[in-house]
Amino acid sequence: MTAQLSLFGNLPADIVVAECRAHGVTLADVLSKRRGRITAARWAVIRRLRADGMSYPKIGAVLGLDHSSVRYACLAG
Repeated sequence: MTAQLSLFGNLPADIVVAECRAHGVTLADVLSKRRGRITAARWAVIRRLRADGMSYPKIGAVLGLDHSSVRYACLAG
């Protein structure tokens, strides 16, 4: 899983890997447009990245989301 993260530059791989494992999903799941249990994992990744100081636009760019979707995930969680 970590090898795939190198595509995203300075993305905190440890955060993403930990959240994926905690939710029983893969990185590919988090980066997909799928919903359901994947959404909870994706939102957890978003909130952790935001808590680590990453901006809404940067998180959105990494995960393929609009910054407003990232902001909503942070505020709704």
